[in-house]
Amino acid sequence: MVSARARRDLVAHIVSRGWSARRACALLSIAPSTVGYQSRLMVKDALALAVMCALAHQ
Repeated sequence: MVSARARRDLVAHIVSRGWSARRACALLSIAPSTVGYQSRLMVKDALALAVMCALAHQ
């Protein structure tokens, strides 16, 4: 099983080669909603991650 992030990366690669996102999704047999999805977890935890990275670099 390939992760959703890997599928989004594949679609992005195909789109960069000149294909439309819709065709790339059809080619890979994935739902177009997968491409537009953005995780809310990274946005929610951005401040905590930045603080942890700053502490780790000390």
